Amino acid sequence: MDKGYLAADLWTDRRPRYYIEVKATTNASCSARFFISKAQYRLMQENTNENGNRASVYMIFRVFNLEAEDVGLRVLVDPESLRTRDQLSFTVESWSVVTAD
Repeated sequence: MDKGYLAADLWTDRRPRYYIEVKATTNASCSARFFISKAQYRLMQENTNENGNRASVYMIFRVFNLEAEDVGLRVLVDPESLRTRDQLSFTVESWSVVTAD
């Protein structure tokens, strides 16, 4: 709350469970593609705060430029909410299928 990631008027005196995923790339750009699993995506959707949920907070710590001296960090609080507001773009997984010989 002190850093502005969570609204103080909504979270003061609350003790939510935090779900923190760390996603890192060596790319210098924070906007470089990174991957989450189907289970992580589901957990992200289940723990959004858009529906008034104040029992949990889901966050992605986006680490980038990992191999340089100036490593970057961006904290994505409630990425499901960011997704619904078109601030994060998710690409649906696809499956490769072959027939057995």
